[in-house]
Amino acid sequence: MSACNPACPSGEECTRDLRCERRAPPAWQQAQYHERPPPGPDLTIRRHDGFYFSLGADGGFTHTHVDGAGALGAAGFSFAIGGSPVPGLAVGYSGNWLGLGTLRAINVSGFFVDVHPDPSGGFHVGTTAGWSVLFSSDFSDYVPVGWGLAPEVGYDFWVGEQWSFGLTGQVLMFLQPHATATGFSLGLRFLLH
Repeated sequence: MSACNPACPSGEECTRDLRCERRAPPAWQQAQYHERPPPGPDLTIRRHDGFYFSLGADGGFTHTHVDGAGALGAAGFSFAIGGSPVPGLAVGYSGNWLGLGTLRAINVSGFFVDVHPDPSGGFHVGTTAGWSVLFSSDFSDYVPVGWGLAPEVGYDFWVGEQWSFGLTGQVLMFLQPHATATGFSLGLRFLLH
């Protein structure tokens, strides 16, 4: 029975000063209906982390110390596949070719590391280290496998949530006790990372 006259409607209660006021739900009910804060930003968008895949088209020149053969305007391509143990650091397998269609072409393949000092930025440095082969464009002649190194530096621009596109400069080195070759290239790179 309400002390207020007239009696308070459902959902309201009579106060000490005989006024009807809306009844506050119990604390457990208030917590249940409390609005959740909006979700924060997705930290994986436009951030170099997770799966890594790149394709590159390169142009430059090569020079060999085997027979003095060299080529200006040498074409090449590269690819890399791997992942990121931490944001901004990618590791995996990479293959790089330069000098296709010329007297001597260089291949460097192996383990790669690519570092974006700012995981959301475009600047990156890296290298591929492994084995290398020096071969003729028609594959009729080649120098057996040697050590290979392919350091690179570049800058990518975001073109999607996980895709970037940019320029990369690279040096390809074929190293053997009695034969060396070097290639310099500048190329375009598509990166999913």
